Amino acid sequence: MSTGIGGVASTLSAYDTLRTKGWQRLSPYTVPMLMPNGAAGWISLELGAKAGVHTTVSACASGAESVAYAIEMIRSGRADVVLAGGTEAAIIPLNIAAFAAIARAVAAERRAAARVPAIRQGPGRLRPR
Repeated sequence: MSTGIGGVASTLSAYDTLRTKGWQRLSPYTVPMLMPNGAAGWISLELGAKAGVHTTVSACASGAESVAYAIEMIRSGRADVVLAGGTEAAIIPLNIAAFAAIARAVAAERRAAARVPAIRQGPGRLRPR
């Protein structure tokens, strides 16, 4: 089972509780909720899995990487049965704002590149100065 970022919303919530109410008010489930492999661990406990539990964490490609890893485990003979997939719940204001900041930076770079004068390098070919 994979994730793109893990329990970031849980981490932020726990930090707010720590800061405003003290460590004594933290949930005993804080660590499992913020661990990227928390979902995989929960699923393995629910299903009574008898082998290892693995979590891939590679942003948006995590689910596909999880499936590829499962295929490799079966092909190599390390496993007969594998449950693979991805999960995410990080649609929170912080992450949305962070992606917006990336988009703004890329747009600014593209605008700056469009203003760079070009010099001709033969028929129909230009290269930036």
